Amino acid sequence: MLSPLRCGWWRCPPVAAVLSGHLDHAPAGDSVRLYYGRHYQSDRVKTLLSPAGDFKLVLNDLKAGTPITFKYAGQQTRLYLSPGDDLQLTLDFPRFDETVRYGGRGADANNYLAQSLYKFEYGPAGDVPRPQDQRTAATTPGQMRQLADAFRRQRQAFLAAYAKAHPLPADFKLPYKLTSSGPSACSTTRTTTNTRRRRPPCCPPTTSILFRGCRSKRLPLTPSKTAALTNAR
Repeated sequence: MLSPLRCGWWRCPPVAAVLSGHLDHAPAGDSVRLYYGRHYQSDRVKTLLSPAGDFKLVLNDLKAGTPITFKYAGQQTRLYLSPGDDLQLTLDFPRFDETVRYGGRGADANNYLAQSLYKFEYGPAGDVPRPQDQRTAATTPGQMRQLADAFRRQRQAFLAAYAKAHPLPADFKLPYKLTSSGPSACSTTRTTTNTRRRRPPCCPPTTSILFRGCRSKRLPLTPSKTAALTNAR
């Protein structure tokens, strides 16, 4: 019997992560693409969706748990893959975010992401009111912070409850921070036709709260600051 491979000072062979799945009612002719690490530009990992709606991708370069963006035909979601994962994804394309489900090794972390994204970002807003939906012309920066903090606490409570029922990997890292500076209280949202649209800027310019999806605004320099910068050169 061969003894198990032990790694010493030499390099261990990579442990692959596998993502496979089935997309019901997906438009034909496009490729499934994964964006992560150095693969965010032209070096993305991709494979053509089969006529039956199936795909399989093998990732050999993951060194640890890695946030990944999954894209197909203009839609996208977020994944988390670790070396050794064998993850299966299924969804019904016309109801993309609502129907994303995972099975296999690595499913717990990814089902959390799918449920959290739908509940707090892409699903109907009635269940969990989002700060940008409650903001009015009279909303002050302080009130906006309170809304953002309340929203963040709901996300933290959801994560705690999910992790209690479905233990998450020790190295699991959220692709966003559950702090006042994220995740998006003013994020990109989807319309009922499953096309993306970006909300107008929603951060009051006088507050330091920065939401993903909000445009940062620079305050104009005062004459005294301008003179100080000039003298410092």
